[in-house]
Amino acid sequence: MRLPAAHWAEIVSAHHASGLSMEQFARRNQISPKSLWRWRRRLRPTGPVGFVEVHIAQPVEVALPSPVAPVATLRVELQAAGVAIDVPAGADLAWLRQIVQALT
Repeated sequence: MRLPAAHWAEIVSAHHASGLSMEQFARRNQISPKSLWRWRRRLRPTGPVGFVEVHIAQPVEVALPSPVAPVATLRVELQAAGVAIDVPAGADLAWLRQIVQALT
């Protein structure tokens, strides 16, 4: 059974709000991950990508050991948005999820 575009828009919105990966969300909702991916791409805004304003609630001071050891990072590239983010090891995944959702 094919679902109308309006229904897929609700599904895509629910996926964004869930914080789950596409695979997890699709499995829980008994839908095809491939269809979810396709509809997510089809329904995304097509205008130019802008800047997202970020507010830091509280500055965080970090005491680094001396000498400073190199920090392992993970590069996350959002090809659709044309953005790359270097994420330090041990970063808060909820924070990273919010950044990625704001950019997609």
